[in-house]
Amino acid sequence: LYTSTIPHKDKDCAMIVPRVKKTYNFTNEKEYKLEYSRSLYCITYKKGGWDVLRHYEIIAAGCMPYILDMEYSPEYVLYHLPKKLIVEARELPGVYFNCSTIQVTIDHNIFPRERYMELLQQLLDHAQKHLTTTAMAKFFLQSMGKPQAKSVLYIAKVGRKTMLKAQGQYNSWTLFHGLRNLIGAGAVDTHEIVFLYEQPEHVQASMKKKLYGLGFGYAFQLPHIEVDRSNIRERILKREFDLVVFADVSSVSDFKRGRLEYLDDVKKVY
Repeated sequence: LYTSTIPHKDKDCAMIVPRVKKTYNFTNEKEYKLEYSRSLYCITYKKGGWDVLRHYEIIAAGCMPYILDMEYSPEYVLYHLPKKLIVEARELPGVYFNCSTIQVTIDHNIFPRERYMELLQQLLDHAQKHLTTTAMAKFFLQSMGKPQAKSVLYIAKVGRKTMLKAQGQYNSWTLFHGLRNLIGAGAVDTHEIVFLYEQPEHVQASMKKKLYGLGFGYAFQLPHIEVDRSNIRERILKREFDLVVFADVSSVSDFKRGRLEYLDDVKKVY
């Protein structure tokens, strides 16, 4: 259950937007994406945090996200989204949000479809330039002061006794996807996270129910390539890698010893 703590501009909506809780309605990723692509808008909103994978799934499918209360999000939250554009599309004439039913309705007699399509095209152009996993990997490396990095050690793994749903979160998975696209085998994952890589259909079927969001949008995307995962500790101490990323703290923690895997070695030379 999500109850808005942000005063909505419509007094009737204040503190109740949106009171919705539903399980996933789709079990097929293709149908899920087609539903977005057939729609002009899709409602999305702050849940555990403002930034959610759902925003990007909607945009990638060619749909305009209707992000509730987006204008109240902090300046550096949803930083890569074109907020003004999305708010303008949400406020177009003839577009109405119903608090009671949690639905968007459109009066097509006054809805400026041509302007909507212009905004949607601008959003898609922006997404291709700034919102792909590769674009985000470039932004990440630039932010770390390593724009020319050719080798990145990516420390994350799937714990044998940990539920797959608890293995990191979409930021860590999509960042690695972008790094692999950008620098190929230079993006070295210390442990191959099996659900990020292409798998036979029967393997996918057995794993999907165990994955967050059934794996939509991030799972089984990476091709298998030859990656040197040998002698990680020695290679760290030789400072072979341009950058070392602790991608998911919970997955690489040795709680009995109270430390992160490889952290002591990394601190010695980086």
